[in-house]
Amino acid sequence: MHLAKWPGVNLQGYEVTMEKLIIGGLGSVVIICQFICIGIALFLGHTKGDLMSKHFKSNASFLTIGLYRRTSFYGRVHFILGISSVLTFPGFFLKRGLVSADEIRSFPLKLKRQLIMLQWSGIGLVIAMILLVIVGKSGVLS
Repeated sequence: MHLAKWPGVNLQGYEVTMEKLIIGGLGSVVIICQFICIGIALFLGHTKGDLMSKHFKSNASFLTIGLYRRTSFYGRVHFILGISSVLTFPGFFLKRGLVSADEIRSFPLKLKRQLIMLQWSGIGLVIAMILLVIVGKSGVLS
């Protein structure tokens, strides 16, 4: 049965163009990459969570984030993103006294690099999704 003849489905005037396929394909790639980043954050939270929480023991805000680390999926992701934000943008947190320079310096270098890459990957994917929506809505590719 043809889709246009289904009851309640009106596809007349809707056309799948190459531009829509390109935007949809790129959007799908971005969404898949976002899920990969969430998976990496969960993996790091599960395997290295105790190591990361040891380095921020004197900080009250990270102690509360650490409470949520074991509660749920969201708690683990929130914990990892909080620590990766501190490591990616240390000046913001140092200026406000939320973290000490010794805590950032004592953090393991390999793990610090992984968390910084995770943070910038997430930021880049959000920007890519916003740009895809803008390009798709503006009709630049038409």
